[in-house]
Amino acid sequence: MGFPSYREHEAGLRAARVKIEELGLFASCEGPSGAMPTQLFGTLVTGEYVYFRARHNVCKMEISEDSRNQSRLLARYVVQYWDAGWIEGDKVCELIKTWLDRYYSGDLGFKDSNRVLDI
Repeated sequence: MGFPSYREHEAGLRAARVKIEELGLFASCEGPSGAMPTQLFGTLVTGEYVYFRARHNVCKMEISEDSRNQSRLLARYVVQYWDAGWIEGDKVCELIKTWLDRYYSGDLGFKDSNRVLDI
C-alpha cells in the first residue's frame, strides 16, 4: 500500500472536518489540512484553544487556556503513529474525538512533552 496523492489526502481531511464540525465541540476551527504536518487549530465552545499536529511518527493535541495564552497548557495527548504526516482523515477525527472525550472527563494526558501515551 502506497501513499495517497496529495489531492486524495486533502479530500479525506475535508471529510474529517465535516465530522469534526458535527461533533458540536468547536466554536471555530481551521483544518485538518496539510501533509507533513497535518494540522488543526480551533477554539472549543467552552473557550479553550486546541492545536492538533501529525508529523513524522507522532500525533499530538494540546489544549491551552486560549489562543493568546498558549503557554498556559491545560492538557497534552500524544500517540506514536507511523508516517503521521499522511494520516487519514478518519483517524484524525477519531483521535480528536477520543482526546476531547478524555479532556472533558478530567483526563489531562501528559503535560510533559517528552512522554508518549498510546491510546
